Amino acid sequence: MKNAQLAAEEDRPYCHDAGLTVVYADVGQDVHIQGGDFTSAIHESIRKGYKEGYLRNSIVSDPLLRKNTNDNTPGVIHTRIVPGEQMKLTVLPKGGGSENMSAMKFLLPGEGVAGVKKFVLDTIIAAGGRACPPLVVGVGIGPQGLGGTNTAIWVAVETYGCHITALPVAVNIQCHAARKTCKVI
Repeated sequence: MKNAQLAAEEDRPYCHDAGLTVVYADVGQDVHIQGGDFTSAIHESIRKGYKEGYLRNSIVSDPLLRKNTNDNTPGVIHTRIVPGEQMKLTVLPKGGGSENMSAMKFLLPGEGVAGVKKFVLDTIIAAGGRACPPLVVGVGIGPQGLGGTNTAIWVAVETYGCHITALPVAVNIQCHAARKTCKVI
């Protein structure tokens, strides 16, 4: 709790693991980008932000060779064309420790909602305290040292179309440091 207070007072992250930068870019169909490459500009912003924000460089260029890029790039960029003349950028620096406890499974369609619920709960129980609770849990279909009794502070469930013979379920676990910023240009 003291760490969170000091981080707020000093305008610094209370956890240095701001790992993989995920950027959602909603680009208006009437927006014209000038002066350079959009993807390169985002990666340069990531480099600058991690350096100036004193965040740990946690990205490796190849998952098997394990060589650190030393500038926290590349980020993951999701771009969507939307109506309008504006661009909305949402940036989520995602740590890695709690995400390591995430899981995905293909259930049989007959397992239904009960099977999905069981898989989600089994995944959270298996994560235990290793995912820095209280958690933010994302489902595709606590306490730790912070006090309190909640294991999860938020659960988001989303669905998307799938093949008739499958019932895929993904559970993404994130620690309570669910950082996010959003700007409209």
